[in-house]
Amino acid sequence: ELLQSHIIPPQIVTLTQKAAHNIAPVLIRGEQGTGKEWIAKIIHYTGDWKYYRFYKIDCRILTEDTFHAQLSHLFKEINYGTIPATLYLKEVGYLGHSSQVKLLELIEDGILQNGNEKKVIQNIRFISSSSENLKEKVVQMKFSEDLYYQLSTFSIFVPPLRDRAKEISRIAQYILEEYSK
Repeated sequence: ELLQSHIIPPQIVTLTQKAAHNIAPVLIRGEQGTGKEWIAKIIHYTGDWKYYRFYKIDCRILTEDTFHAQLSHLFKEINYGTIPATLYLKEVGYLGHSSQVKLLELIEDGILQNGNEKKVIQNIRFISSSSENLKEKVVQMKFSEDLYYQLSTFSIFVPPLRDRAKEISRIAQYILEEYSK
């Protein structure tokens, strides 16, 4: 229903539907407050992975150690991928260097290393978001270029509402109708 509303721009609806039926990593870009997490959930819950778990890790609040601890906990919970899951990395641009290296190894090789112990991880779908310009961070050497290209296999840009001024009345009408129900 949301995909047919005026809340989501038509060009994003098309991309969201393609991403929903694809296993490629998705990077959702846009300013804070544009609904990136909402788009991630729509991709998960309308696609082929809707019957599996959806996990969110907010990268803004994690240190290097807590990021690894979050991943380890998550992968134990899904038995290292025997239970498929979608992992949504909110604001992935905030990850530190060593976390970026671990994430890249996980995406490329399916391996999570904890000290000397290596665990093979399977059946993980990656969706990430960023309000920062990750291409610029790559140029500044603050974000791994390899990780950027891995995460942005499928990229969606969510424009701010100020760039959609002509659509505001239709969006408001839709919201009013939904809340009146």
